[in-house]
Amino acid sequence: MPKAKGKKSFKTPSKKEARNASEVTAIPSPSILPSPPIIDNPIPCTMFDRFPKLPAELRLKIWKFALPGPRIVTVKAHVLRTHVAQSVRGVKFTSPGTPVPPILHTSREARAEALKTYTLGLKTYCCSGRFYVDYTKDTIYLNSVEGGSYFDLGAFARDMSEKERRKIQHLAVEQDLFDNDRCENTEIIFDLQELKTFTLVMEKDEETKSGLVLFQEPRDIDSTVVSWSVDDDDFEDIWPHETKDWIEGLLEDVKSDHANCGAEKPKVEFKVLTAAN
Repeated sequence: MPKAKGKKSFKTPSKKEARNASEVTAIPSPSILPSPPIIDNPIPCTMFDRFPKLPAELRLKIWKFALPGPRIVTVKAHVLRTHVAQSVRGVKFTSPGTPVPPILHTSREARAEALKTYTLGLKTYCCSGRFYVDYTKDTIYLNSVEGGSYFDLGAFARDMSEKERRKIQHLAVEQDLFDNDRCENTEIIFDLQELKTFTLVMEKDEETKSGLVLFQEPRDIDSTVVSWSVDDDDFEDIWPHETKDWIEGLLEDVKSDHANCGAEKPKVEFKVLTAAN
């Protein structure tokens, strides 16, 4: 009889086939499995060829995680003068010891993502910004001046527009520069309305004038005495560990004069500068 279309026929397994199917295959013990080959000199992976094939959203997240953390951007002020009268015509700021974030040189895509965070910083009325900075987390460290024996925070802020000043959130100043005019410099701090931290820095080593640096807490060995002017005729010796409290006191004294400008008193710190190893 011919088989009906659309119906499947099933074959009953023989006794031998059933016996073979019921046998359990032995699994080798991990102790007798072959060991992976040992590579004496492994070659580090420096290329990930499949990265361009990743989804764009994932690549942008990776670039964002690759951004540098908070940095200390050491800044040098250059007082610009006219050629004939040698009168001051402006200030420009450079940062020769701070390298450009490597991500800006990685690829077009990486650079575009980094430029959402980094900008050319400290633009003045006469000069454009000359170094990359992330104002939200980088500390602008003003530590030296060229072309003028007298320089204070007033000159630092006066040559920048209000829009540029509002970008600065973390500022550090070398102790001698701040000592030029402490009262005036304290007043200027409130003109930086978005300032969150202000750090006064003691420098002990000339090697820290250039290159990468770190801020450290003062130790007992850092016992340099600072002579603070109490009035025109009287000076008071202040030890480094007391400097922070002294500056906070000055800020409190002038805070009432700036109550209408909306500026808040920044967090005050006192640090010792060391070279980054």
